[in-house]
Amino acid sequence: PEGMCLLPAETQAALIFQSASVQDGGKAAGTTKLLVLDLTSGKPTAMYRYDLSAEEAGVNAGELSVNDLVALDDSHFLVLERDGKGRDGSKDPKLSGYKAVWLATTEGATNLLAGEPKAIPMKKTLLFNLASLVRDQKMLAAKWEGIVLVPPPDNQQITLLMTADNDFLSPIIREEGKSYEFPRAEDAVPTQFFKIRVPLTLGR
Repeated sequence: PEGMCLLPAETQAALIFQSASVQDGGKAAGTTKLLVLDLTSGKPTAMYRYDLSAEEAGVNAGELSVNDLVALDDSHFLVLERDGKGRDGSKDPKLSGYKAVWLATTEGATNLLAGEPKAIPMKKTLLFNLASLVRDQKMLAAKWEGIVLVPPPDNQQITLLMTADNDFLSPIIREEGKSYEFPRAEDAVPTQFFKIRVPLTLGR
């Protein structure tokens, strides 16, 4: 599980897996699952198929992962998908092309725990691709892994705060007054945040 959030009533939690499990085809399968848990019993109440958007990203399915999840209500979620490209501590990183937030819904999707033979995946609408919004894609870190709603949300617009995990990538790490070389990092990757306002319609 790579993303987790509370549903509004705070009696259930939803979590989403970074990519498909081995028995479902592994990372190259281009799909994953969203699981809903009852917090009182600890038991799952629903599970849905979520397909990654390799075609929109222009990459192979195995190059994408899901990295965070935010619940807007009991059936609508914001999902962060990304490629692995961007500043990664190397001197010549691959250019970042896809750090996208999707609006996805479980409405009409098959609850896989119900044992239905045909799995209808969650429907999705692209909200934005961060890599296409910034002036200089070369500055983007590779691992965009966090999204959170900045209150108050409304039915016309939301404000999101996005953050990247830089894996402490710096040629020199300083701790308690001492300096240490970090062989993994030829370039320092800064911690990055973006605050973005996005028009939003839940179709009601």
